[in-house]
Amino acid sequence: MALLVAHRGFRSTEGENRIIDFQNALKICQAVEFDIRLTKDNKVIIFHDDTFERITNNKSEVSSLLYEEIINLEFFKNNKEWIPPLFNDFIEKLSKNYQMINVEIKEEINRKYTSNQLMVIFSEIKKLEKKVKLKLLFLHLITSY
Repeated sequence: MALLVAHRGFRSTEGENRIIDFQNALKICQAVEFDIRLTKDNKVIIFHDDTFERITNNKSEVSSLLYEEIINLEFFKNNKEWIPPLFNDFIEKLSKNYQMINVEIKEEINRKYTSNQLMVIFSEIKKLEKKVKLKLLFLHLITSY
């Protein structure tokens, strides 16, 4: 059986990994792939890059900012639809609509997650497992060396 997978939540020239992208993906895809990262205050967000530079021109690393600081970056204040969603929001609002979810757990360049940080991430993943009855759930821990 083949599944059409929406990469980065149905990435397009309009954006990626946003709630609207996940909603649009459901129109033609049964599966989704995205990356999660941990903020300074241990919020699990859906975001591909280790910094905000590509999208916002802000060079801050995801792990160096509180979630509140992220949503208050100038770019996100002016483009609210681009705010990186909390993983939990995806779980609660959209996850049950997918047959397969591929989650990449990303670390920052030259920085490894502590065991406590991994526990935070895995507790969110357990919420996902309890919320949905997926045919497939892929997890990838992407580490930097």
